[in-house]
Amino acid sequence: MAYAQRMMAGTLMAAGQTLVDGAALVHRLRRDSDLVRGTVNDIGGVRKTLEGIRQELWTMNVALRAVPAMAGEMGVMNKQMSVMSYSVGSTMGRMGNIMPW
Repeated sequence: MAYAQRMMAGTLMAAGQTLVDGAALVHRLRRDSDLVRGTVNDIGGVRKTLEGIRQELWTMNVALRAVPAMAGEMGVMNKQMSVMSYSVGSTMGRMGNIMPW
């Protein structure tokens, strides 16, 4: 019987502590959600930041549109350099063949 009473006391103590911890967790969640809600309600700063991000992405998009044209130009330059290196290779012997293009 004494064992059962000790077990019951320990179980009730653990259950009580669990309830206290749960209440503290709910309080913290409520406090954090209030903080997030307050931040979202102050949307002016968020809107300004999002507009800045949108502008940066638009600028990057414009810059990246030129990449295909630049790649095409690099291909043309590579072909021209290949012709030049072949000509140099024929007059320089093996030295012309070490060109990277």
